[in-house]
Amino acid sequence: MNTEAAKQVIDLTETMHEALELARRHSGQKASEEALGVLTDTMEAFSAVERTLLEFSILPSGGDTGRENLQQHTDELRDGFDWMVQSLENVSDASPYEVINFTLMPRFQAWQAALRSCLRPFIVS
Repeated sequence: MNTEAAKQVIDLTETMHEALELARRHSGQKASEEALGVLTDTMEAFSAVERTLLEFSILPSGGDTGRENLQQHTDELRDGFDWMVQSLENVSDASPYEVINFTLMPRFQAWQAALRSCLRPFIVS
């Protein structure tokens, strides 16, 4: 992975974080079109980041402890997005407010920190 690609991934995760914060602010209300659109866009961005990490062999971990940590957080965040979808579809007992505040945001923040840690060598070099 080159420096520019690593910076673009980091920039995209910042945008994703802002989008999730917007969705969080609307999570106590009925599912608004805007909040649903933001969540959909964020999940698509997550998929794009994950594909990029696979393309550049950042994932799977290959035994590297930092990458194993990133793989774990990637899997957990993917599960968090799945739970959010189930909540929005009323398939879950948890409300969207509960999922975004107590599952999705903490998992996103942990994933973002692990991702930054793994990409730091590409940005510094």
